[in-house]
Amino acid sequence: MQNIQKKLLVIYNHSKKLPNSGSVFKSLIEIRKLIYNKKNIKNSEILISIIIEIAYKNPRTYPVCAAIISKLLHFIPTKREKRKDI
Repeated sequence: MQNIQKKLLVIYNHSKKLPNSGSVFKSLIEIRKLIYNKKNIKNSEILISIIIEIAYKNPRTYPVCAAIISKLLHFIPTKREKRKDI
């Protein structure tokens, strides 16, 4: 999980310097592939918040960010109210 979080923070910093660049989109596609192969991710709320920040400043990335967030929501237990809050 730390590895994915570090990669997302690097993408976030890059997206602040070059908003809506193709490299941000391509990097997020790689993150999506990493996440879709995982069976469990702890602290997915942190990853979701980073993804939302990236999407907020980069409208071009909305589709891939939505796909990542959708998958990350599956890692939050359904019994917790946090899933609804997010």
